[in-house]
Amino acid sequence: PYYDFDLISFLMQESNMIKFNEEEIERISKDLGIVSNSIENKMLEISKTTNTEFICLTLGDNGVIFYDSKFHYQDAIKTKVLNTVGAGDSFLAMIIEGMISNISVKLFLKRAVNLSAYVCSKNGFGDFIGFLVAWGYWVCTWIGNGAIVISVIGASGFFFPTITNNPVFSVTYGISIIWI
Repeated sequence: PYYDFDLISFLMQESNMIKFNEEEIERISKDLGIVSNSIENKMLEISKTTNTEFICLTLGDNGVIFYDSKFHYQDAIKTKVLNTVGAGDSFLAMIIEGMISNISVKLFLKRAVNLSAYVCSKNGFGDFIGFLVAWGYWVCTWIGNGAIVISVIGASGFFFPTITNNPVFSVTYGISIIWI
């Protein structure tokens, strides 16, 4: 994918928290010239280089490391993964909520790991959300088609006044637009 290190470097320096996964921290470390083999040293060097107060590193099955002038570790929860969509977002939301609420790092890391494991254990958005999406699409299609037909009939009426003056012509013309 497209990657602009200058932009990412600028954004990291403007942030007070950065969240990485394993692949991201390796790439950023390489780009910053950090040669350490230790994950903790990479996090520490990134924090110093970018002047970032908090660094969070997700390690998949191996849990999480969080740095805030000291290192905090949280093991992953073993779960049957059905779908990972939304797991990272919910994890990060719980981290931010914990930081805003001033609860202990240990507690918000545990909550974040629990929530992301829960999200991974669910199959997509579920049947009800799937129904709502399909129903919403169907309703929007009806409304959209109606709006388009009304607009076309109104615009055509400017050139051919009979279309808008005669309801039979308007309906016939509208139905023909939808079916063509």
